[in-house]
Parts: sequence; structure tokens; C-alpha cells
Amino acid sequence: MKSFCILLAVYFFISIQSYSQTDKVVRYYADRYALDIPEEWKKPKLIEAITEILPKTFNEYIDSNKQFCVDCKADFAIMLMIDEPFFEPGKETYQFRAALVLFDSSGKELIELLLVSPQEIFNNKTTATILRSPQGLNYTDVTRQVIRDGSGNIINVTTLPYKPKALNNVPVFHHIRPSLIDVMIIAENKIYEIRKILQKVNTN
Repeated sequence: MKSFCILLAVYFFISIQSYSQTDKVVRYYADRYALDIPEEWKKPKLIEAITEILPKTFNEYIDSNKQFCVDCKADFAIMLMIDEPFFEPGKETYQFRAALVLFDSSGKELIELLLVSPQEIFNNKTTATILRSPQGLNYTDVTRQVIRDGSGNIINVTTLPYKPKALNNVPVFHHIRPSLIDVMIIAENKIYEIRKILQKVNTN
């Protein structure tokens, strides 16, 4: 499965360009760790959940007293890494891998927290388009018309409806493959699930 980073394709490229152009204004904190995450993840509730679980999962590098920063530089950086979704032929499901990864200032990967296992299976979204389709006729809905020639011989028999056939609403289903936002939402929900598990462990 070919791995790619969300930030590598879009966010990371933009960040590099931004840093190169505005390096003088980017804050640097040697004693903190940077949350180098997509803009969609820079929500107070999500950041609170992330910073709560990191000291419990990355405790070798991050303790509960270590502060974080966003839109900054630091000796450590947390990034969201997501593998390219895998679609099995003939199935309307997909799989992918997502993790929070800790890098040092040289870009070396130190440790990761698995959010979504590549063994997990997710269903594609389904939408329906309603089409108007004629209903079928049965014998009570039609009459037969017999056509004869001048000698009275039957030359044709046709079936005519008493009235125009009614229309049915027929749904046509379409399967939509996940977008980048879709897989990010799944990974986000995993953050909250991990926090709940860690909270239960600490209270027992």
C-alpha cells in the first residue's frame, strides 16, 4: 500500500512555501512541540483531545508539562499521516491507515500513534437518484382490440391500456469513494475514542 502524507500533497507543501517566505515571523519554541496538523484539525476540542493523549502515548518524548504550539517551529513536530485508501475490486468498501507521527527537527520519525488500522473496513457512501419509471400492466388494466379483415378473419390482436400507465419512483444507487475530508473525519473520531479508553484506564 503506497503511503502518502496528507501534508505532503497539500498542507506540507504549502507549509514549506509559507515558512520559506515568512521565516522571520514564524515562532520557534525549543521547549515545546509543534502540532503541524491540517487546518481542519485546528479546532479547540480536537487539539485538547490530542494534547491530552500525547503525554500518555508519547511519554518518552512528551510529558504532561510540555507545552505545544500551532503554526510554529519546535524541536519536535506532530503530524497526521494517512495512507492512500485501498479499494478492493468488486467491493464497495475501502481500507486505509492513519497515525499521529512524532518527528524531530531533522525530519526523523521517532514514534507514532496508530489511529486507523489498515485491517479496518469502511463502506463507501451511497446516494440515490430517483427515476420515474412506468409501472407494469396486468390483465385488469388492459383491454384487447381485435382487428379483422373484410372477410371477418382476425389479422391482429392488440392490448391497449384503459388509462396511461402510472409511474413508479425507482431509486438508482451510486457509490461514492471517500474524499480526503472523509478519511480525516474517521481519524478524528479515533482520537476521541482513544482518549475515552485512556481515561477509563487511568480511573481503574
